[in-house]
Amino acid sequence: MEFEGRSVEDAVQKACKALRLSETELDYSVIDEGAGGLFGLGSRPVRIKAVAPERADVPSSESDEEGGGHPGIVGPAPEKAALAKEVATELVAKMGLRAAVVVRDEEREIIIELNEVEGSEDIGEAFGGSRPPALPSFQFLLNKIVNRFPEGRKHIVVEAASVAARAAARRAAAPTEPGNGYVVPKLTKPKDIPEDVDPELSQLAERLAEKAVELNRVITIHPMPAHDRRSIHLTISSMEGVETISEGDGLYRKMHIVPAQLLAAGGAGGGQRKRRRRRRRRGGGAGTGPAEAAAE
Repeated sequence: MEFEGRSVEDAVQKACKALRLSETELDYSVIDEGAGGLFGLGSRPVRIKAVAPERADVPSSESDEEGGGHPGIVGPAPEKAALAKEVATELVAKMGLRAAVVVRDEEREIIIELNEVEGSEDIGEAFGGSRPPALPSFQFLLNKIVNRFPEGRKHIVVEAASVAARAAARRAAAPTEPGNGYVVPKLTKPKDIPEDVDPELSQLAERLAEKAVELNRVITIHPMPAHDRRSIHLTISSMEGVETISEGDGLYRKMHIVPAQLLAAGGAGGGQRKRRRRRRRRGGGAGTGPAEAAAE
């Protein structure tokens, strides 16, 4: 088996820990002395190849999968998978969470499963309690640590059944809120959109509009370039049942996506009035010149 480390001593310690051997018992050879690079660029870790003696207490592939040990993982990149599991286990422990970490080394990626231990909901609460879920952030951090060096990189995907279950429960409960009698209106598809509208932003605008109507809540899009904001505005303007309201000026201008039912109930009227007053001031008065006609 091959092991990586910042130095030969570091790689040897990892090999001894994984194979449950002392340094005097370990038979290894250095296959890559590594490189420090310049300011961290072009660096690569030290790699050693260790040979485990035939002993009853050395874990095999089967015992590793069942017992949660690192060595003996079956797949194209067992060393990388073992490191991913080790780092994920340590991160979860430092976060004070109880979890059973399982690794699968597949052809294109390494799968890390975070499973709840009996009587615990730590993973679901920590990674699935927020909106959006925090699991992608944990996955990003894990990839940054494990795939620190360019050689031998393999993408790591983190899965958690308890987080997926919470997200599914929220989606199921989103159309109606208990006790308020709210029924989700059906939105029309965008139509007559100018050709210069970014198609990806148009699809994003449609999804956000559907979510705003589904939840019967205002969804705020934080400041973005004027051209991008225009693409979203034109898409939503062509749909019935939802509108956009802009707030702020210049670089700080942001957009609210508001269900028509909330506007009818006066839930976002103040923002609309402020926008109209601002545009009148820009037009130079209360007349009916070209600027005010455009605002209306």
